[in-house]
Amino acid sequence: HDDLFVHNAFEFLRELEAKKGIKPGNIVTLNENGLWGTETTKLQTKLAPEYKLNIAKQVMYPAKTTQLTSEVQTLKAANPNLVLQSSYTADAILSIKTYKELGFLPDMILANNAGFTDTDFVKTLGKDADYVITREVWALDLASRNPLIKQVNDLFNSRYKVNFTGNSSRTFTGLMVMADAINRAGSTDPEAIRKALVATDMPGNKLIMPWKGVKFDATGQNTLGQGILTQIIDGKYNTVWPFNLASREVVWPMPKWDQRK
Repeated sequence: HDDLFVHNAFEFLRELEAKKGIKPGNIVTLNENGLWGTETTKLQTKLAPEYKLNIAKQVMYPAKTTQLTSEVQTLKAANPNLVLQSSYTADAILSIKTYKELGFLPDMILANNAGFTDTDFVKTLGKDADYVITREVWALDLASRNPLIKQVNDLFNSRYKVNFTGNSSRTFTGLMVMADAINRAGSTDPEAIRKALVATDMPGNKLIMPWKGVKFDATGQNTLGQGILTQIIDGKYNTVWPFNLASREVVWPMPKWDQRK
């Protein structure tokens, strides 16, 4: 859920400074003004002081807007090093186009999934999509550390001619957790299955997700779940955090528009 993902983003920033010596600097937020964007901004504002980070400015724009000129000018005037952004597909694409048009680019854009992981984002923007970091829940490059991912993805691709995404990988994992519970219950009785689910304790090496495992708390939340952060390089999403799962080093800061090939 969003609270977990916002925590992940701030954990990444903390570790980025501690382990890589990179400070996030002056931070601003750019979010759409619907329920998702508004709640995300509240979470970011609440968590920033806990991580000793300061959000200098918050900028929100109307959902489904067709122009972001004034908002980007406001961002540019704030001179941020880091933009935390939550946008759906059309406005994520529009924002990058407007950034380039107005000559604005912070050291980094740290995006909250949604439009930044939609296949149309890279397809539409091409090279201009590169170097953005966005949260995700699954990435194919994790197969270099977990062979099970490639094995399962190959089966999926042979049937449907596409790779897993964050959504389909979670669906698959949910099914496997249920199958595991039914096997342990030794029954299809609903209460027996429920008790088996409550007792679930699956290790991370049995999953295709980048989680420490599956273990539920009293609310039904998987306490061992976590998101990942990926950075777009040459049109591909590369896992850059958690650092122990990373397939490549973080590129920070982003090359300026006139420095890109």
